Order: sequence, then structure tokens, then C-alpha cells
Amino acid sequence: GPTSAFLRAVGWFLPETERDHVELLRERLFVVLGFMVTANMALFAGLHTLHHVPGADGTNIIVMLVIAVINVVLPFALRAGVALRMLAPVFVLTLQVGVSLLAAYDSGMLSGAAFWLVVTPLAAAILGGARLGWVAAGISMVAGALMFGLVASGGAFPTSLRPEVVPLHHFISFLSCTVSVAALAARYEGPMVRNLRHLAGRLGATNTRLERELDARRRAQARAAAASRAKSEFLAVMSHELRTPLNAITGFTGMIQTEALGSVGNKRYLEYAADVQTSALHLLSLINDVLDLSKIEAGEDRVTR
Repeated sequence: GPTSAFLRAVGWFLPETERDHVELLRERLFVVLGFMVTANMALFAGLHTLHHVPGADGTNIIVMLVIAVINVVLPFALRAGVALRMLAPVFVLTLQVGVSLLAAYDSGMLSGAAFWLVVTPLAAAILGGARLGWVAAGISMVAGALMFGLVASGGAFPTSLRPEVVPLHHFISFLSCTVSVAALAARYEGPMVRNLRHLAGRLGATNTRLERELDARRRAQARAAAASRAKSEFLAVMSHELRTPLNAITGFTGMIQTEALGSVGNKRYLEYAADVQTSALHLLSLINDVLDLSKIEAGEDRVTR
């Protein structure tokens, strides 16, 4: 459609380099504004040529054409690889100085060119950031103050237009500035809002995923803790159930070996009792090692040398 064709035409002037979404948006606006200013200056140069008062030297027409030529060149400089941070100040200063000269040649603050002194700071802030916007605003205020001071001190500005066509020129200048502001808002704020909504959606999805992962990790930790408690309880019960008979076995085999209650008679029984006691002590040692390892895993004990 027309919108796609327009974006493709604008995209031809954009350098093929990696940059973020905001920088890409600013470059598109820079190209659009450059050709809008060129079209406006060409239009007003033609109108001033038709509506000049007799004897006007045509300096303001030359200024308009110079502004138009510079704004035609700037998008091609962007395509050639010149950074926007260098081109944006050139665009702003060209427009500010040129519009101030046009106003000085045509009724000062009563000129239709004075409208552009209001629009330019907005374009500067969008293209180059707040600092460039404040610089442009300062230039506009200084230009306005100088023109007001000249009139207040009794001076007067020349006029290059016939009186009957001045309202027409003011109306066309007003429409041009209004369309420019609307274009800036539509081509900057709309995509920015969509981008912010997209980022907010992605952030919300990421938060939801992280919350689910955190909840799953908490459940896994709870299951692991429950399993650890069950293991500890099992080992505690088993240690009691195993240690009690093993202590009895070692105790009684010790009595047999010492013949505490009387002579065994056959000495081989003493050897058997010693084997039984050795095996029981070995099994008891293994049980104690398992219990110690369980305590270390549970953080209830630590290894000592």
C-alpha cells in the first residue's frame, strides 16, 4: 500500500548498520522532515516570487532556496554514513538561522516564518535529544527577543509581500507548521508507544516465567527437605533397631570370651565367639559411619581431621 511504499522510500536513505529502535525511528523522522522542509521552502519561494512587492531584492527567496538545497543534501549524507548526531545540529541550525533571516526580511515576528521558530525546538529535541532541543529553544527565544526589542525601540522590519497576500502566506505557514507537528507526533510517539507496550508485554511474560520457575524451585526444595527429614528419621530408627541387638551380641560374646559365668569347655567356642564379636563390631562401625555421613549431608555435623 501507500504506507509501505513510503516507508521503503524513506528506508532507502537509512544506513545499513546495527542500531536500536529509537535511533532508527529518529533517522526516519530526519529524512521525512528534511524533505518536508524542502517542499515548504520551495513552495514559499515560488509564492514569494509571485507576490513580491515591486523593487524587492529577492534575498529572502535565495535564503529559502539555500535552506531547501541543504535539506535535500542531508538525507543523502545520512545514507552515505554520516551519523545522525552530526547531521541533526546542521538541520536545526540551518532552519533556525534561515527562518530568523526570513522573518527579519518580512515583518519580523508578524511574519509567517516566525511559526517555524516554535516548531524547530520540538524537531530538535526528537532528532537530537533534550540538549539539542534546549539549544534550539534558546536560539528561538534570542531571535524573538531581538525582533521584539527592535520593534519596541521604534524600529521597523521591511516587508517583501503585497499586503493583500500576507494573510494567505500566514495561513499556509500555519498549516505547514501544524502538519509538521502532527507528523512528528504520529511518526515518533505512535511507534514509541507501541515499542513500550511490546517491551512491557515481554517484561510481564518474563516475570511470569520467573515466578513459575521460582515456585517450582521452592516446591523442589520442599520435597528435597521432606526427603532429607524422612531419611534422617529412617536412619535414626534403624540405628536404634540395629545398635541395640549389636550391643547385646558384643556384650554376650565378650562374656563368653572371658568365661565370666564359667568355663566354656571347648576352646573352639571361644574362637567362634571372637569371630562373632569382631563381625558385630565391624557392622556397628559401618552403621556409625552411615549415620555420621547422614549428619554431614544434613548440615548437623562437619568433618574433622
